[in-house]
Amino acid sequence: MPRLLRPALHPVTRYVLRWFARKYALDLEDPAHELALRAELDRLRTRLAEGPRLFGAFSYADIASASFLQGIRPVDDRWLPLGPATRAAWTKSALADDYADLLAWRDRCYTAHRVSVPPR
Repeated sequence: MPRLLRPALHPVTRYVLRWFARKYALDLEDPAHELALRAELDRLRTRLAEGPRLFGAFSYADIASASFLQGIRPVDDRWLPLGPATRAAWTKSALADDYADLLAWRDRCYTAHRVSVPPR
C-alpha cells in the first residue's frame, strides 16, 4: 500500500475488522481460543518429534504449518519485512516463549526453502 494512502485507510480497516468480528461472533479475549490454539501447537510439536518434516519430505503441510506460526511471531524481516507496529500486533509473547522450538523449526524451513525478500 502506498504510504500516502495508509492514513486514509485506517478508518476503513477498523470498520472492516469490526464487521468481520461481529459477523463471526469473534471474541479474541475468550480463553477457549488460546486453549484450542495450544492444543494444535502441541499436536504439531508431537508430530515434529518424529522428524523434521511432517510427512517425511518437505510438503505443503510444512508450508501451511510454518505459515500458521506467523500468528505467534512473524519471521525475520529478511523473509517478510514488517513495520514494528505490525510485528508487535502479530506477536503473542507468551505463546512465542512456550513454543520457541516450533518457531525455530519454522525458521529452519524458511532458511532451507525460501528466497529472501530484497530490502525496501
